[in-house]
Amino acid sequence: MLTAGELAEIAGAVKDSESVALSVMPAEKVSQALDQMVSLMTEVQVEPAECNTIATGTALKPDSNTTMAVGASTSSTAELTQRLSLLSGVEKEKLDQSLAQRGNDIEACGNISMNIGGMSMTAATTRLDSGAGTPGAVAMQTDVTLPTGATQSTGMTFAVKGGVLISAQASGAGVTSSDLASAEALLDQAAALID
Repeated sequence: MLTAGELAEIAGAVKDSESVALSVMPAEKVSQALDQMVSLMTEVQVEPAECNTIATGTALKPDSNTTMAVGASTSSTAELTQRLSLLSGVEKEKLDQSLAQRGNDIEACGNISMNIGGMSMTAATTRLDSGAGTPGAVAMQTDVTLPTGATQSTGMTFAVKGGVLISAQASGAGVTSSDLASAEALLDQAAALID
């Protein structure tokens, strides 16, 4: 298992699509952000209900036995945010199971509706062909239509390497499936640094 410090070093060595090193979130901030997200996600109502994990991104919850690091960057035009998450300390079979489940969820939960504090939004998720060099990578795009009618899109990719769950995403208002390549580049860079 890698320590939070080792994961943070890996995240900090990864560069975004503009060749800028990712900003690594301090461990205590990661923990606070996760607590806030988990608390917020308990208030999300998802239809169909079995699609809750894909809607809330809570397939694997970090706990006291795991370590985590998050690195992120925002493009100079602020239109694209790229994020990398590394999670270590989860049993291999649970990691593999989670990755397989994510693939199944993409098929079963292509269109969902969510209600958060009285605001309704819809999300359409499609599986994409992964162009990542890391074996076993899963890729998807989610387009969330907000109550205002605006759309927020996210291209995501996941893989497991050396017992570490690597998640990378590119999100923003104008994100298309072609932006997945920037997320896959984050994933591949991180994977190359993990034994």
